[in-house]
Formats: sequence, C-alpha cells, structure tokens
Amino acid sequence: MNAPSTFSFFGSGLLRSLAALAVACLAWSALQAAPVSVAGHYEGEGTVVTAKPAYDGAVSLRALLALEFDHARGLKAHGGVTQLEIVQTERSLKIHTKNAEGRVEWTGEWARNGGFEATEEGVKFLIRAKREGGDVFMFTLAPASNGAAMTVHIQRIENTMTGPLGHDVGVFLFLRAAE
Repeated sequence: MNAPSTFSFFGSGLLRSLAALAVACLAWSALQAAPVSVAGHYEGEGTVVTAKPAYDGAVSLRALLALEFDHARGLKAHGGVTQLEIVQTERSLKIHTKNAEGRVEWTGEWARNGGFEATEEGVKFLIRAKREGGDVFMFTLAPASNGAAMTVHIQRIENTMTGPLGHDVGVFLFLRAAE
C-alpha cells in the first residue's frame, strides 16, 4: 500500500481550502446588501409621518430641501413645485424640482465624499444652512411601499465632544409620480 505523497496530500487539501474560501467569499458578497436607489420622479407634495413640532397637513419636498421647516409657510413658498426628478449614480445624486409645466425650478447636486453616500438603508446627503455657522442637516431618502413611495428622514447634526449627534426634524412620505 502506498502512502500519499506529501505534495499531493497538502496540494489537494490546499485546493479544497481555496475552493471553500472562494465559496465563502461569494456567499459573503451575496449577503452584503447593495446600496439602494431612489432614482425616479416623485410628487412635490407629501405627507408628514412624524415632525417636531407636530404638524398635520401637506409638506413641500422643495421646502424641506431649502431647510424651511415651517411646513405651512414652506408649502406656500414652494407650492409651484409639483414634481421632483432624482438622478442617482454610484458617485453622485442630483435633484431637479419642476413646476407644473415641467420646467426645472431648482437643482441640487451632491458627490461622493462631498456629502453624498448610498447605503443599504438609504441615500444620505448633507445640506448646510447658508447663514454663518449654519447648522448641518442629514437627509436620508429610502424607498417605501415596494418603490411606490419614498421616505425622507431629516436630522439636524450637532457636533459634540463625543462626536456628531443627530436630532430628528421629521420623517416625510412622498409618492412616486406617474411617469
């Protein structure tokens, strides 16, 4: 009876280990959730899920992007915006607000490593208030209702001695527009 050579014994074990490692890596990458996409057209007017202070009534997504958190005043100022178009790529996010005639009224753009990140929880971007020493707000957009709507979660970010702290401004729901 011949004993297996040292080379073939370790070689076959090494190959089996490499194959197992490759399968594990593929399984791990399959488990990693891909970044979500919120690309598409959405209604310019939505509803409040939660807000501080509490508010009942419609809200304007354009007003939220302008950091107008007096929702009644924001709806009055930006009520002409009827639709938003969100264009999302791996490296950037663009939001175009459109009036009833379909003309672009405003455009915002965020780049990766410049305030935009797509994660498995949602698309996140930062807006800094224009006033000196302005607050920073983090917007998280996430698909809802199997893509028929989008939630917008807004937090005011405060720098503290222990790191950034988010204070909820509100969560809002916007329906996908008929395209």
